[in-house]
Amino acid sequence: MNRMGLTLSIAAAAVAFGTYAAAADSTQPSPTLGDMKSAVQQQANQEKKAATDSMLSETAKAQQAAAHEKKKGKDLAERHKAAAKSKATEQQKKATDMATAQKAKAESVAAEQKQKAADKAQGQVDQATQKAGDKTSEALGKADSTLNTILGK
Repeated sequence: MNRMGLTLSIAAAAVAFGTYAAAADSTQPSPTLGDMKSAVQQQANQEKKAATDSMLSETAKAQQAAAHEKKKGKDLAERHKAAAKSKATEQQKKATDMATAQKAKAESVAAEQKQKAADKAQGQVDQATQKAGDKTSEALGKADSTLNTILGK
């Protein structure tokens, strides 16, 4: 901003000197002290306005850059949040799938054990029935033999 002010001051001085030099060569009267003061004040006002405009422009640019950076930060946070949510969902699905697989395996093992127990129990029932049948046949055989003996056959 100081550089711009210096450049404008030099330009104003050159204009004033050029105007003064041109006036000296011509038949026009030389500028009065009031005219020069007015010209310098006008130049100062123009420089002040240019500096203010430049400052406002730079402030607007800085605010725009800050807003852009804030938006980038927010977008980055949203992307991280979405990625974390996606990862959590994926992990939850894996856990659910694993639990379902373990449950199915446990049910399969339980059904197999139940079938083995039922087969074993049926085997024992069949064996007991066979023994009972054998004993009944044996008892009937003895009863027939005894009856035959009694009846004299």
